[in-house]
Amino acid sequence: MRVDMVRTLCQDWFPIDYPYSWYEDITSNPRFYSLAAVYNGIIIGLIVAEIKSYFKLNREVRCRNFSSHVNHS
Repeated sequence: MRVDMVRTLCQDWFPIDYPYSWYEDITSNPRFYSLAAVYNGIIIGLIVAEIKSYFKLNREVRCRNFSSHVNHS
């Protein structure tokens, strides 16, 4: 994914101003999962997810019974 193209689109689509390093991270850092919808070579949609350890999640996001949802084998 081209960093400059992603940056331009995000600046158009969202009212949040991210630092340039964030765009570099979401397009190349394995900590992030990014998927672009492309039509005729143009990005028309983008989804980004950050891969985090459960213990690094905000407290309100954590599942109360997390251990019951994990396969401990």
